[in-house]
Amino acid sequence: NEVGCQIHKLFGKYPKLDTFDFVILSGGSNFSVVAAPEVFRQEFELIKGSNKPILGICEGCEIIAFAYGAYLEFLPYRKRGISKVSILKKDPVFENVKDFSVYENHRWVVKNLGENLEGLAKSRNGYEVIKHKQKQIYGLQFHPEMFVDSSVGVDIFLSFLKLTGARWYNLIDAAFNLSCKSMGDLSGYSLPLSSS
Repeated sequence: NEVGCQIHKLFGKYPKLDTFDFVILSGGSNFSVVAAPEVFRQEFELIKGSNKPILGICEGCEIIAFAYGAYLEFLPYRKRGISKVSILKKDPVFENVKDFSVYENHRWVVKNLGENLEGLAKSRNGYEVIKHKQKQIYGLQFHPEMFVDSSVGVDIFLSFLKLTGARWYNLIDAAFNLSCKSMGDLSGYSLPLSSS
């Protein structure tokens, strides 16, 4: 709460999101959304039923993509390391960002999008940034919190925060830049955030 916000790590039943500014669906690797969609039923309901801004990171991106009918492909190898990404469509989430590099660590890639999603950026393996066409729902296939000195993941993450209108954006910007590694502790959590 040093930055004037509350972070709630959630598993299981989600509370009413009325008091939260936005939700982050973070990465994880315990279950594949393709192999075990029943595990993510609550996340699908949250994604489709909420009008709050949502950001999916890595597996969170895959959950968003799957919820809206995208095709995910299993890679024959684990994609781990820095990847070059090309922007396909301008969007406020890319404020001051051109084609870029990011850190990835996953086995699944988003290949074909459902009718409600659009691809904003792509690597040679698949979509890296997706967005819902009507809602403020974004997915990042990469890890914005990793290798912050050699990638623009943090810039894209902070642009998303700015888009949400969170009152404490400038404070979280400073805190995030000071302690990016703490996001690694959030793996596998859904994070509704509130500035109250």
